[in-house]
Amino acid sequence: FDAPTTFDQFDLSTHTPFATEDDLGDLAPVGVQSLGAAIAVEHLRVLRDVYYIHGSHSRRRYLLDFNDDDLASESGARRILSDPARWGVFEDAEEAHYRIGPEKYFMLGDNSPASKDGRLWAEDMISSYVDRDLLIGKALFVYWPHAEYFVQIPGLGVRVPLMPNFRRMGFVR
Repeated sequence: FDAPTTFDQFDLSTHTPFATEDDLGDLAPVGVQSLGAAIAVEHLRVLRDVYYIHGSHSRRRYLLDFNDDDLASESGARRILSDPARWGVFEDAEEAHYRIGPEKYFMLGDNSPASKDGRLWAEDMISSYVDRDLLIGKALFVYWPHAEYFVQIPGLGVRVPLMPNFRRMGFVR
């Protein structure tokens, strides 16, 4: 907690994925670069992830930052990400501002579309934080990752996890 915890979202060169025939951009393999230092990379693991900008307060099953129903499913998101012509959907991201005072921390979810993080804790967006004195430990173990198999409850249209994804259980690095 002794390092800066701010992130300037406008420091990025673009918010929209980019690729052309001449420049693969976001479709190219990951690269590692240094400025003014010689580096050697021996072990590198890249995890492609979902990054949230802002979600709305809704009764939908998933928390989405974009107004495209295809992004609500993994297969739909794969279709969008594999087709550069559809990347314009990322330009429709919503924006919100949260006032976070000193010794307050904004909590983000686990990057799953169903997580409920600080953005959804309060309708007024005033109490979307955790006080520093409530942060009493570090994450140690993933004990109930999202299930791979679900059971549909007849007549209710509700899916219930049948069992956790045991392969994803483990200690946090």
